[in-house]
Amino acid sequence: DRILAVAQAYHQQQTAQGRQPEPMRIQEFVREGLLTEHDIRGFAGADVTVYPLPRGPISTNLLMRARMPDGRRLVILANGRVQDVP
Repeated sequence: DRILAVAQAYHQQQTAQGRQPEPMRIQEFVREGLLTEHDIRGFAGADVTVYPLPRGPISTNLLMRARMPDGRRLVILANGRVQDVP
């Protein structure tokens, strides 16, 4: 998945520069040209934070938190699992 690959590349870039990778809004990745609007079309109108992840086996690590336009809150794990958050 494109978002996972970008989150991993961002983590690698930040650690290589001696920085602690921090979560970023998904739109920041679009502004920096790392993702396109097409890549994030499923999150149109949502407030999404992407958590940088180290490269390695796909796991149950947190990849994204999203507040959808209808008010639902979701967490998306690196393995693709989506969970509603109360």
